[in-house]
Amino acid sequence: MKKLIIFVFILSSVCLKVHADGVLLPKDTSYPYTFLKNMVTEITVNIHGQMVETTVYQEFLNESSNPVDAVWNFPMPADARSTKLTYWHNDTAYDAVLRVAEQVVNPGTGDGGIAAVVNQYIGKSGIKLELKNIPAHSTQKICFHYFSLLDYCKGEYTYKYPLNTSDFIQYYLSYLKVNINVDSKSPITSYDFPGYTGYTQVLQSDSNHLSLEMLKNKAYLASDFSFNYNIAQDSLNVDFYSNYSDTLRSYFGLFVKPPLNVIPTKILEKRIIFLIGNSSSMNGYKLQQSVSAVSDALDSLKQNDYFNILFYNSAVTQFNSAFQLVNSTNIQAAKTFLQSATAQNGSDLNTGLTAALNMISDSSYHNCILGFSDGHSVIDPINFANSNHFKTTICFVGLGDNIDRERLEMTAAYNYGAVTYAGANDNIKEKVMEAFIKINAPLIKNVHIDFNKPDVAFVVPTPYPTVNAGSCFYVAGRYSTATQNTLNLYGKGVIGNVGSNYNTSYSADTANEFYVRYLWVKTVMDELERQILIYGEDSVLVDSLIALSLEYKMKCRYTAYFTMQTAITGGGTTGILNHDTITANNENSIKIFPNPFENVMTVSVTIQKGGSNKTKLLKIYSSLGMLVKVIDISELPEGKSTVDIDFSSMPKGIYYVLYQEGNNILKSLKTIHI
Repeated sequence: MKKLIIFVFILSSVCLKVHADGVLLPKDTSYPYTFLKNMVTEITVNIHGQMVETTVYQEFLNESSNPVDAVWNFPMPADARSTKLTYWHNDTAYDAVLRVAEQVVNPGTGDGGIAAVVNQYIGKSGIKLELKNIPAHSTQKICFHYFSLLDYCKGEYTYKYPLNTSDFIQYYLSYLKVNINVDSKSPITSYDFPGYTGYTQVLQSDSNHLSLEMLKNKAYLASDFSFNYNIAQDSLNVDFYSNYSDTLRSYFGLFVKPPLNVIPTKILEKRIIFLIGNSSSMNGYKLQQSVSAVSDALDSLKQNDYFNILFYNSAVTQFNSAFQLVNSTNIQAAKTFLQSATAQNGSDLNTGLTAALNMISDSSYHNCILGFSDGHSVIDPINFANSNHFKTTICFVGLGDNIDRERLEMTAAYNYGAVTYAGANDNIKEKVMEAFIKINAPLIKNVHIDFNKPDVAFVVPTPYPTVNAGSCFYVAGRYSTATQNTLNLYGKGVIGNVGSNYNTSYSADTANEFYVRYLWVKTVMDELERQILIYGEDSVLVDSLIALSLEYKMKCRYTAYFTMQTAITGGGTTGILNHDTITANNENSIKIFPNPFENVMTVSVTIQKGGSNKTKLLKIYSSLGMLVKVIDISELPEGKSTVDIDFSSMPKGIYYVLYQEGNNILKSLKTIHI
């Protein structure tokens, strides 16, 4: 069996952007300092294989003699989703309210100034919360939770936390503490906490569990911190997680983990096209590092592999019109061609990627595309998926911070691939080689997974990528009943059809492995946001994304956090849907009975005085956040009325009913169809 791999290099521009710890920016221009002083930061990192829950607890001191309003800013990683935000007021903890609105604007936002610096460093994924009336000489406490996935390559998981505030905060932090807790289903062979070894205490260490504590007083936050751990992985295996819901479908996550090393005879033969961007913006370090990485990758190709090299800017230049067999003569000629590269003209990834796909004329080889770009692109993910007739894997490397993440990630996800990122301070060559390692030893292509469980549904993401030694991938989904099942994973290997069977336990426990819910909903929300950002703000997609955000309390691009006081009084700026404030006096706006119900749901609606001339809608969402019904009740008079809604043709399960009057969402209720 042969395989074809095409590498497309997409290097995004390396711009200086500081990601850092949370900061509290005062709104009062008379406040004596630029920020409220950060006294304490305690970070707890709970790692479950590749999934990670991060909790950040901070204390800030109001050093003035007057109460102050301030905006808390946190640079949440681009691949993370928030799950909870708690703040303290008068020594009482409150959970911030997630509502449909834009985030609060930093004081002084505009051209230049500290607000512009803060806006830049927190980036598009940054979290903000306005805190009012912080008493004089008091401590403001904040606790923030977010969910993300660790980077993985060749048995090593890597975690990074944004801690560097040296560009605009010159004082030390009185107290910095980091708690690392690792729960691994594979044996842990080693770990490293670079830069903090002398401050770290091991609390627990065995084959599958690790607990560390790092404590540093008077810490100057001049760099981010990272943590990594390594596992043993000698054979193709899976990690399975599940969490039961006693009201509707439950949640599971499956992580497919190939062996780290395999004998060469088990690796599919391949043909590789390196597609390297050489536009004028690639001039210098980026192009040099790309060429150097590809040169090293050529030396790592296997016997009987084939390769080619394409440069693209506004046009495409080929090393050869045909694929070349891996041998010393062809490799040396390719390296000479690489050294001839010059950066010029504009960048057209769409043309380069199309040219690469057009070189693929059969499916007897494993197909893969890896891309580097120095900016944004007009590539259409769905168009490339439809043109991908031979199941070519499309992968990317994105470098720097000015990256069109959504377009790269959607193109990769729809075409069996993944994206590797390198930030402005990362080593480009190392990241290129990491991406290459993940695809250099394919073992099984055209992967299928049979769960052998009829109630498994809503599995994401699909299609499944190729099984490559030293890499991994995951899928998440829903189930209804707790059972023991056998899962089949199979596809095409060197000897033909190959596969393995695995025992899986769909739990009946509602508390254990609760975090797997976040895995599923994050994956669904990420996909919805990509579709919206690339193809436009379709109302069904937007409403579905908002419904998931509010149900699972994960912030999306249309929702923001507010204190209880701000949410009730209607503060903040409305968002893209132009929903106004959440009405405070809305307890009797709608009621549902019976609840649960069988075939007919009755909604009691109270129309407030003066509301009879407004457009009034009942919007009903499934538990997946999909809008399934919209009922126009604009003709109802003031006072109480009832509306009967037929659910006889609808699937049983949980639904959410939103009552919208004009541009106000007055009420949201959960109901169960039995």
